[in-house]
Amino acid sequence: MTVKKNTQVFVLILMWILLSPLFLFLSIKWKMPRLAPRIILTIIAPMTLLIISLTSISGYVYYYTYIKRGTKSEIETKTGLNFPKFTIIEKRHKTFGPAFNGDFSMEYKVQLDTLNVQEFYKQIQSSIEITDNERNDNISYSWESNSEDSYFFNYSDYQEYLELEINRFNGEMEIRYGSL
Repeated sequence: MTVKKNTQVFVLILMWILLSPLFLFLSIKWKMPRLAPRIILTIIAPMTLLIISLTSISGYVYYYTYIKRGTKSEIETKTGLNFPKFTIIEKRHKTFGPAFNGDFSMEYKVQLDTLNVQEFYKQIQSSIEITDNERNDNISYSWESNSEDSYFFNYSDYQEYLELEINRFNGEMEIRYGSL
């Protein structure tokens, strides 16, 4: 096959997926493929585009729902702190109601990496002091300390909530995250 023929085949495949009337026009003009396959491909082209679109959308929904949601980066965004690395000990994920509603609840139990955990505790302690000094009712999140053994974090907005409980002695953190 020549370069021109390869380009034509590539354009036809692309047009078959994206725009079937243009595929039909170009396939008639270039006389590729023969008449019967051309008609069959033109008829099934919209279904192929629909299948590709639905697969892409459901793949993204699955990725966000079961993989991305509740990750370390999302928790760091909501708390404003850089968390040390952690390993997941236990994970429970529940979805409530119909799929389009989006109600969910997640519970993680993680073990913090001990390498930078003391520096992380200092960040939390400074956040507690800032929150105590600038306390007002408009704050939707807060860090609290239970004497010397645990830290607590609560965040809520009109859609989601995030609760963290960090045990300072064993470095375990419980994460409860969900929608309201």
